[in-house]
Amino acid sequence: LSLTVYTLAQEFTGIVLQLEAGEQALADDPAEVQEHLDRARNLAKHCLQEARRSVWNLLPQALEDTPLHEALQGEVHRFNLAGDARANFALSGDRRQITGDIQAALFRICQESLTNIRKHAAATEVSVSLAFQRDAVRLEIEDNGKGFDVSAPRSRGTGGGFGVNGMQQRARLLRGELTVTSQPGAGAKVEVTIPTV
Repeated sequence: LSLTVYTLAQEFTGIVLQLEAGEQALADDPAEVQEHLDRARNLAKHCLQEARRSVWNLLPQALEDTPLHEALQGEVHRFNLAGDARANFALSGDRRQITGDIQAALFRICQESLTNIRKHAAATEVSVSLAFQRDAVRLEIEDNGKGFDVSAPRSRGTGGGFGVNGMQQRARLLRGELTVTSQPGAGAKVEVTIPTV
């Protein structure tokens, strides 16, 4: 983390230098100003991407001394204590060690999904399953709640937290794929598969 912060600080310094150079060139060469602004913009976009990646990849405390499947079981247990809906957890496949960034992504996706269900779904039953496949790991979270229109501009989970878009970005950063299937009155299902090789 300290290395990431140091790298970001260096890149922010580069943005400042580009803006200062653009300011100095303002009176003499408008084309040069645009060049410095373009460089600053590109640096800023890169910094934003790196900052997001760093935040998303921080290992949750629940995973520091606990295997992923046990941490997910803990989240399901907390979910059951917090409301009327009942959730269950299932594990399949041959358990094996997976990298911390994959564990963190799957854990956060599960957290976000359960939060969305608690806030919006009015579900009575929820299932969370983790499957270790030959060259990937798969997480599914399904509920029997009221469902929603996934094509709507503000689908469930877009307000607060990282939402559906954030969960999809987490998966994509790790070469994975996340899909959400739902329709009004028919519950919802989040499926994410991330390669492990």
